[in-house]
Amino acid sequence: MILPNETLITDFFSLLFETTDLFLRSNGDLCSLSSDDRSILLRTSSESILCLGALFILYQSQLITCRSFLNALHKIYGDQCLSLTIYATKLIDPDIVFTKMTLSLLLFSTNIYLFSSKLQEHYVDTKTIFLIQNRYAEITWKYLLYRYSHHEAVLKFMNLIRYLFVLIRTLFHLQSVQHHVNDVISLIENTELKLILDDIEQIE
Repeated sequence: MILPNETLITDFFSLLFETTDLFLRSNGDLCSLSSDDRSILLRTSSESILCLGALFILYQSQLITCRSFLNALHKIYGDQCLSLTIYATKLIDPDIVFTKMTLSLLLFSTNIYLFSSKLQEHYVDTKTIFLIQNRYAEITWKYLLYRYSHHEAVLKFMNLIRYLFVLIRTLFHLQSVQHHVNDVISLIENTELKLILDDIEQIE
């Protein structure tokens, strides 16, 4: 495997943030919400979506086996985050459809974030948020039953829960990496601004 230099690693993270921004803006359910609700969801979910996307890419590309890449991650994020990242990739489901559905579930799951203690915990339209959450969960479960046996579907959901516990631990340790926090804040603010501009463009 080709050893990544500093420029390639920077490009990797830049593309990761750009892809996360595109994913968030392409979700029709998110776009249909009020700007207040969107703002809260972006602040509660963006980081977990970013992390899952990164882990899936590391798993699929096998970058997690590249020693120089791991050394670069260690230098940026430290021992604890690297250890959790390596462990989390072992829990990643290889089913890309299931992973995409999981990303949508995370977008509307509001109880796993650790990004800020100053966020409002109420929503302007709680009923709509709840209905969207239920719809994504139901679609995901129906897909698993269609694609796999009932036993396999249960195991995959159990594995997803295990992954979410690891994700929460990872997010906790990432709060001590200031440049990561700054990057996530920039991602949220830029995505929020683009969504508002999209709203204005549709009105015009």
